[in-house]
Amino acid sequence: MPASVDAPPAGAPSYRGCLRPGWVTCLFISSDVFSLLVQSSGAGLMASSSSASGANLGKTIITAGLAIQLVFFFCFLVITAHLHRTAYGGAAGAPYRAVFCCLYACVALLTVRNCYRVAEFQQVGGR
Repeated sequence: MPASVDAPPAGAPSYRGCLRPGWVTCLFISSDVFSLLVQSSGAGLMASSSSASGANLGKTIITAGLAIQLVFFFCFLVITAHLHRTAYGGAAGAPYRAVFCCLYACVALLTVRNCYRVAEFQQVGGR
């Protein structure tokens, strides 16, 4: 009996998440583009504003874009941890352990950077 197109390759675990893998990719790429558009619209408003209230609104929009990005980082981390725990068992000897450790470290560093940017915009207005 031939394998179906949606079947995982031999030896690969089946996906047990709440979202299909294609949807996860689409969700995170579109959320990243959305948060960058929110941030850039706030920066454009902040740069072109001739009044203090317009600059403050731009700062608020940039901060909202950064907060949106943090929320999606957290969602990505939850989905990754779920995949690591269920599909690979989270075992120390799993073949993808180094990949997951590197991924967790990168997400942690990006989250720290993003939190710093939020705090920076709240304190000095990003200028």
